[in-house]
Amino acid sequence: MAEIFDYFIRADDDFSDAGPSLLLVNDTPCIAWTGIGNQFPNVMPIGSDADGRVWFDRDNKITLEGNRSSGGVAFGQASGGAALMWSLDHNPASLVGNLFNESLEVTGDIVALGQSSQYTPALC
Repeated sequence: MAEIFDYFIRADDDFSDAGPSLLLVNDTPCIAWTGIGNQFPNVMPIGSDADGRVWFDRDNKITLEGNRSSGGVAFGQASGGAALMWSLDHNPASLVGNLFNESLEVTGDIVALGQSSQYTPALC
């Protein structure tokens, strides 16, 4: 028998003009998106409790200021943590990103100079 979940979550103060990306990082569901207005990439864990209540963990939200995205972000698993990639909006000749550990701390940078896309990149 299928189990039906009757709940939803929303983030009223966070907006995006590109589709979000979801990923499990160390068994924690996380959402990544490009903020509307400032175009900065964001990552935020999604919390839950035993009763099935879920929420966006705003206390642990990460905004990666400095490199604006020209579209959506790609979020994928990498080296026991995660990787986040996007195309720069001010330099269309580069794809950039960050590496995260299992605690969602930034541990490194990814740069693909001379590579570009006007669309969201993909990670696998």
